Amino acid sequence: MFSYSSPDEIPHDIRTTKLTVDAKHDTLLVPINGTLVPFHIRTIKNVSKPNDEGGKYTSIRINFHAPGTSFVQQDMFPESNRSKQSLVYLKELNYRSEDGRNLQAVFRGLKELQKRQRTRELEANTMKDIKEQPSLKLIKDRSRPVLRDLNVKPQLGSTGRNRAVGTLEAHQNGFRFTSSRAEHVDIIYRNIAHAIFQPCENDQTVLLHFNLKDPILVSGKKKTYDIQFYTETRSAGDDLGTRRRAGYDPDEIMDEQREREMITKLNKLFREFVRQVEEQVWSQYAPNLEFDMPYRELGFTGTPNKAHVDIFPCRDCLVALSDWPAYVLSLRNIDIVYFERVSFNLRNFDMTFIFKDYAQTPARISIIPIESLDQIKQWLGELGIVWYQGPTNMNWTNVMKEINKNKQAFIDNGAWEGWFGESVDDGSDDGMDEDDEEYTESEDSESEAGGSEYKGGDSDSGSSFLVDESSDSDSEVSLASDESEGLSWDELEEQAAKEDRKRRRSPESSEKKRPVSKKKRR
Repeated sequence: MFSYSSPDEIPHDIRTTKLTVDAKHDTLLVPINGTLVPFHIRTIKNVSKPNDEGGKYTSIRINFHAPGTSFVQQDMFPESNRSKQSLVYLKELNYRSEDGRNLQAVFRGLKELQKRQRTRELEANTMKDIKEQPSLKLIKDRSRPVLRDLNVKPQLGSTGRNRAVGTLEAHQNGFRFTSSRAEHVDIIYRNIAHAIFQPCENDQTVLLHFNLKDPILVSGKKKTYDIQFYTETRSAGDDLGTRRRAGYDPDEIMDEQREREMITKLNKLFREFVRQVEEQVWSQYAPNLEFDMPYRELGFTGTPNKAHVDIFPCRDCLVALSDWPAYVLSLRNIDIVYFERVSFNLRNFDMTFIFKDYAQTPARISIIPIESLDQIKQWLGELGIVWYQGPTNMNWTNVMKEINKNKQAFIDNGAWEGWFGESVDDGSDDGMDEDDEEYTESEDSESEAGGSEYKGGDSDSGSSFLVDESSDSDSEVSLASDESEGLSWDELEEQAAKEDRKRRRSPESSEKKRPVSKKKRR
């Protein structure tokens, strides 16, 4: 960072006794002892005009960045570690003048330079992760897969009421979306991490979503890792009619019939496009790609970002695509899953995903209904993902910081089993009743069947809660059998009915009803 490469570049046609803004070099020239001293705009923290008493003078105060202050970039002071005797840092300058016209011009000029500098830094930050993509190789054949009348997110061009409608075409090495305004965006196949087709089922859109490995620029300025093409089956205003309808309204019945026909038609068009892309294009040019679909029967609600949305598992990821920004969590790099705030006194819990790269910040989905817990555990077990649970939220910043300090010690101490191996019992001691006993038996059955919550299927690696509760349950059964001679017929019938209810609620019967995907996990 420098203003001039040599003193000869400093303008010589300006007075050495007044402040001057050199906009060409992003520099403020300050008179100090009869000499103009240049300060680059990045060294200036802020500039202000304090009110002078009496109004006789116009003042300007210039504050500079200095080592040790907050929000200071390291490249500003690369020599700050040298001997402090040889370095002097200027933190503030004050000037005042009876003629305030020049100071007013300097103030406006510095504000404009700071605005330009912030814009450049924002653009540089946007372009930091952008990688150059290869040129699109077009397929001139008219039989190439094409999908028309699509909207796109994020929106192309300026934001406004009129959304860009266009056409999506599959070419030799990527997709091209061309809007009605002649704007286009290219998606290269090798940059696609997940391609997802979500048909319309009880919602308003049918869509294709692409989650990207590297971000791309949309309209030249919007950086995004996700791009979505969709068609609405009905407009948002269709359900806002204020006219009261009768119990039997032929018009309403016709509207519903047209809507069902539209949904069927759009789903068919999108399915055909997906089939053509996979069979005609990807089979030849991108054999490692295929479209994924959400498993609606495994869906649950939660808050991955700021909004409470419907979340659906796919074969390789966890998605919430109906709202924007979309949420796509890849399951390929997940190490473990930790359920937080698991207690039957609470209506919901949180779920945290820890990545195999421990330097990566864990991802959290909060406010998930407690009714979805068993289904999520079973789904994770089928994927072979280890999970743990506890009664409180974890400070994952401190946890990952501690682990990254000494990964070998973390592994030697049992890895995650050493951290959470006995945390399952912490959240279920409150209010043990018949339902809690049923949950205990369910977890025991799942542990024996798949060992989804522990690595290696070690029977001793499970929670002490599971072991203690099973032994307590055995003792209760034996005690009940010992005392059965003193029970009346009504008490014996009530006890038998309870045992029948427990058997009907066992995981074995629920697993028979649960649909299992035919696709194998890659």
